[in-house]
Amino acid sequence: MSDKLSIQISSATINDLSTVDIICTATPSSKPLFDHASLKKGLHINAIGGFRPNRCEIPAETVKKSRVFVDQKKACLAEAGDLIQPLNSGIADLDHISTEIGEVLIGNKPGRRNKEEESPLLNAIKLLFALY
Repeated sequence: MSDKLSIQISSATINDLSTVDIICTATPSSKPLFDHASLKKGLHINAIGGFRPNRCEIPAETVKKSRVFVDQKKACLAEAGDLIQPLNSGIADLDHISTEIGEVLIGNKPGRRNKEEESPLLNAIKLLFALY
């Protein structure tokens, strides 16, 4: 499939984060898995492990500097620790939630506007972040 899509798929370590284009997280972690400073601009993050308020895979600084896309806003605000924790601490606010991803998929709202402007982060319990 990677040949058909002209992409390279590889495993990376925490030391490789500054070179990757996509990060997918799916852990039960209660603390961020990496430092925001280790991420490159334009990176896309799929984060699906922070599906309880006490779980958190993504640094609050990443949420603050991201466009956040959610699958269901109501559920996200009740369950997604990656978003709840920065909101509760005042690091982020509700304006960080760009839209529900379905709105992007049906063309009602814009997704990624350009590669240099932001990086999307998707927390598939409920969010997608786009790094500025």
